[in-house]
Amino acid sequence: MAGWCMLLLTLGVVCASVSASPPPIIATDDEGNLYINTSGSQARVLLDGRDILQEIASLKEKLEMLVGTTALTMTTTIPQYVYTGNVGCDLSVLPRNTTSIDGDVSLYSCSGLVTANLSVFENVATITGNLLIRDNEDLASISGLANLRHIGTHLQIQTHPELESLTGLEGLTVINGNLKIQYNSELENLDALSGLTAVTGSILICRNEDLDVNAITTQFSPLSSSTCVNNQQCYC
Repeated sequence: MAGWCMLLLTLGVVCASVSASPPPIIATDDEGNLYINTSGSQARVLLDGRDILQEIASLKEKLEMLVGTTALTMTTTIPQYVYTGNVGCDLSVLPRNTTSIDGDVSLYSCSGLVTANLSVFENVATITGNLLIRDNEDLASISGLANLRHIGTHLQIQTHPELESLTGLEGLTVINGNLKIQYNSELENLDALSGLTAVTGSILICRNEDLDVNAITTQFSPLSSSTCVNNQQCYC
């Protein structure tokens, strides 16, 4: 027969055991925490006739179901927002839920621009105008553009001494204009642009000393009838 315990809130604690198994232990620590260690795997803790362990288990199950439902609710699609106007170095003008920019993005000589600043573009899939990223000496990555799919006119990435790759542009498929990538001395490859299926204008990739000219020419020549790749000068 299992042991029994009654907790009397006003009179203290009374505990008894009528079995040969080790008695349950009820103790408090120096901070006033109450510990109840019952004997036997099927032991119950009753308080005013209510099975406390069972109720805790039931509450835990309901809480887990609630958390799961909340998680599903939170994965709903972010409402689309179109920002109309040009975006410059002051990125505070762009709401975080922007999915499309109807205008140009010109990040030209933006003082202190670093990778973290580009997170404001994390939901942007379309830029109807130009995307110009130029002369930002501290910019080491453009990973904040990871959701970008379409550029309405030109893409230019120029003069970034810290930029080693174009990671962040893997989703880009269409450029309805020219593509220019030049004067990026540490740029090692253009693998991030492997998803490009169309460049309607010309392609100029020049003065990026660490790029393999032959590999880049092979990669981009099928995309445009006017493709120039040259590490020595910016014409072919």
